[in-house]
Amino acid sequence: MTKPQYGFREGDPLSLWQAIKSGKAFKMLLKGEIPERFRSWEEIVKYNRKFFFRCIHKTPPIACEKSAKVSIHSLVCHMDLEMYLLAVKSFLRFYPKVQIIAHSDSSLSADDITKLRKHIPNIDVIDETNKLWQHSLNRVKNDFVAKGHSNLLLIKLFLPFFCKSERLIILDTDIIFINRPDEVISWIENNSQHLTPLYNKDKYDTLRDAKTSLMKEFNISELPPNLNSGFICMQNDVTKMEFERLLKISINYTDSNIDKGDQTIFHILLAKRNAQPLSKDHYNIFDGYKIPKQAKMIHFPTHVRFKKGYYLKLARKLCHQFKIE
Repeated sequence: MTKPQYGFREGDPLSLWQAIKSGKAFKMLLKGEIPERFRSWEEIVKYNRKFFFRCIHKTPPIACEKSAKVSIHSLVCHMDLEMYLLAVKSFLRFYPKVQIIAHSDSSLSADDITKLRKHIPNIDVIDETNKLWQHSLNRVKNDFVAKGHSNLLLIKLFLPFFCKSERLIILDTDIIFINRPDEVISWIENNSQHLTPLYNKDKYDTLRDAKTSLMKEFNISELPPNLNSGFICMQNDVTKMEFERLLKISINYTDSNIDKGDQTIFHILLAKRNAQPLSKDHYNIFDGYKIPKQAKMIHFPTHVRFKKGYYLKLARKLCHQFKIE
């Protein structure tokens, strides 16, 4: 089997054993240097998370519904496979009547895909064997990432074009559901043809200095406050023309401090659809310090993901619950 290439969150994560075996750990220690990945418990968990989250592989499968009217889409890399299984299973245990679609960032191996299909029966996995997906990945890598206009997360904008359902949910792999997400389930079960999109509200404004210019260029009077693109519920109604125009934001605003990934573009996309934020207390973005008691969903962003061990503790607790349910 070909060794997987590591994905969009960071480079090849040298494990503790690999570091010792290769001699790199000793060489750095002799120089009085401690590799970043070994400087704290948080860094050790971060770079060896496949090991620390391995408990998910001992949990029973939870099937999704292949012909559901709502599909959940995620960009998945090899290193985050266990986190992704935790995210999806934590939702399916409350509501399995959705279609699950995993999009490989090109790092998923054949073994990874086998594990996905074992744990989530009826899942669809879209990888490089899908010519349209491969073309989309190449376009983002060559036209945007290589030229410094954006990062690979921009590929999330392409997800609606691989959606055959009426509506879709975009779910990041670093999210878990600890209580029943009633608001999201109500949105899924609502039969209205023109549903208001929902999103995860951040503490910060990612548009920064480009906000006024973007509002003027796209003729928008109000933007979704502090939109975080890690969790979005929306209609499957993005047109090709709208999509192509929005992609140019990453090129036209290269001198701006705005987020150069998908987040800024989703601001514009959802502003035109009157998107509404979910409660920050119920759909929480972890700040590194505390989790609200009333939280239903928790999003663990990269910079504080493993702080104080909350994520790992909740992962193990959920895995135990999966086994006994």
